[in-house]
Amino acid sequence: MNHRPLPFRRALWVYAALLLLGSFFFLGCDGVSDDDGENFDPSEGNGALFINNDSIDVRVLTFVNGEQQEGRTGGDNERVYELAPGTYRIVLVDDRDDDVIYREEVDIIAGRVLVLDVDQSGVGERIE
Repeated sequence: MNHRPLPFRRALWVYAALLLLGSFFFLGCDGVSDDDGENFDPSEGNGALFINNDSIDVRVLTFVNGEQQEGRTGGDNERVYELAPGTYRIVLVDDRDDDVIYREEVDIIAGRVLVLDVDQSGVGERIE
């Protein structure tokens, strides 16, 4: 019977624990592509930021507190980011020419979804 040395098993457990802790760290800002983002139900104690991009040719990059989030929105594409309640600095950037199209501090409220509607005329805010 072939047994692996004890240090290898211990290292494997440490690696698994680090992966688990890392996944909890990234859970706070989880980008979800969602066709029905306005009806997104945040998990208990969290709120959400919904980027609803109805513009025809603008692809939007989303930054939360200076960190670029995964995915882009564009051409009737939507993204939902589940966040812990609090105040966040949100920046939306046009991917084509790096122009900032929205830059504001927003409040994320537990159990609610903050919707940013992007269209050819600009960005509008509403809470669902």
